[in-house]
Amino acid sequence: MVWKAGNPSWVNPQNVVQAEIGNVSFFEFLIPSFQGMPIQQQNMYAEFVVNGFWVDLHISKVLYKPDEHGLFDRIIKSIKFEPKSKSNNTP
Repeated sequence: MVWKAGNPSWVNPQNVVQAEIGNVSFFEFLIPSFQGMPIQQQNMYAEFVVNGFWVDLHISKVLYKPDEHGLFDRIIKSIKFEPKSKSNNTP
């Protein structure tokens, strides 16, 4: 849904990938430059659906090098959702 909606700041996205890490859908792409300046910005948008809630996560890194991709994977894999615990004063 996020990819289809697009974003005007995504100028000339390259290396677009749509896939899953476990049960998390994601898409990612590289923006090589912004307003004429080289930035090599890697972007990843991940969609988590847990217990009827949808959570979108955006991660980006400028001056990205392909050998840094593991950073993105580790962040996605480290996300955990836990139900709120009720305090002792709540009926």
